[in-house]
Amino acid sequence: DRAALQDLQTRMNDAEAGGDLDAFNDLNRAWHRLIACLGGSPALLTAMERIRLPLVRLQLPRSFSADSMERSNRDHRVITTAILSGSPDAAEAAMRAHVRAGNAHVAALPPEAFR
Repeated sequence: DRAALQDLQTRMNDAEAGGDLDAFNDLNRAWHRLIACLGGSPALLTAMERIRLPLVRLQLPRSFSADSMERSNRDHRVITTAILSGSPDAAEAAMRAHVRAGNAHVAALPPEAFR
């Protein structure tokens, strides 16, 4: 599991460095799914699948830019490092901040994004 998480993070870093938004989005989904699986919560996995498509429709491609990718992946690196270093409290705090940032991103979208 540790190797899979590190591999996903490395690949997201490469996608970010190359500006490959499509690859980053695929890897982002896999990264979030792996972390949810590691947490052992089937309810979380179900909830994530239910909100995935609406979020994709809201966030991409209209509002997700290279800057957004960099900010998101910066959060991912902090979370990955905390998990791999065995710091669950730091990982939880970083994930909560990451989710809040995503929520703020959606809340800041213009009204036409919701049509």
